[in-house]
Amino acid sequence: MMCFRRNVGGAVLAAAVLVACATVPDRAHEEQEVSALNQWLEKQGSPFRFALTGEQKNGTGVAKKYVLGNPCRTAAGAKLQVDIDHVIGEAESQNGGVAEPKIAETRCVYASQSPLKIDEVWVVLRGNDKVAYTVEMSPDPRDGTIFQVRGPWGKIE
Repeated sequence: MMCFRRNVGGAVLAAAVLVACATVPDRAHEEQEVSALNQWLEKQGSPFRFALTGEQKNGTGVAKKYVLGNPCRTAAGAKLQVDIDHVIGEAESQNGGVAEPKIAETRCVYASQSPLKIDEVWVVLRGNDKVAYTVEMSPDPRDGTIFQVRGPWGKIE
């Protein structure tokens, strides 16, 4: 959970991701701050968003972090899954995880037909934690699939 504070100069966007709690004067401002934070997260390519819960903590609205998409079977074929696993494994080994991570789930986020593009969130087990990676896939005009893995984006709570 996260509370938000109003900051001067838009610094709240970066700070809100790191700061656990602070104050905002009213519900309208809370909604504006959460909306601005979500827009910033979207521009960064993050799989996380925030939603106000309706709860209050010390007089401030509480926002809860969630992961985009719904659990689904990945669109990647077996060979592509191995390639994506390898890229995630390299990132995990550099960020406190293991080189052969276990994929806990995939989440479908976005698919378009023209041009064909599929965005997924791959959730990796790192010890007792779950960590999110974003995977973008599109057909290669010559052959196969072009993919991009971004992350780790952080722990899923």
